[in-house]
Amino acid sequence: MREADLFYVTLGQRIRERRGRGSLSQAQLGGQLVPPVTRASIANVEAGKQRLLAHSLAQVAQLLRVPLEELVPPALRPAPELVPAIERELREKLDLKPAIVARPTRAVQHVSTTAHDDGASGAAEHPTRPKQR
Repeated sequence: MREADLFYVTLGQRIRERRGRGSLSQAQLGGQLVPPVTRASIANVEAGKQRLLAHSLAQVAQLLRVPLEELVPPALRPAPELVPAIERELREKLDLKPAIVARPTRAVQHVSTTAHDDGASGAAEHPTRPKQR
């Protein structure tokens, strides 16, 4: 199994486990994301078959009331010196509020870069917002 695949399988398992603790259904979790996703999409994410965009992963952690670090496999987190650049990029490109970006950034960059490593990111489904000036 490739490292990227293992990442998403582990991430999905962790999301499923934490979602179960919070008594949220797949449909409830998917419906609370912005933009919303289907129950089937959450099932696919939990099975490691579908990837999450960085901002969706941050939202999932927030909705599950867990630190993002708890969802992301530790060996795949970026080096601490990359965190400020990651925070800045998330705020600019995803138009996120600083409070949302501050905690999850240690893991989010890897999700974003891993999704582009093999060309199967699914990024075409959710185009990025143009930079606001």
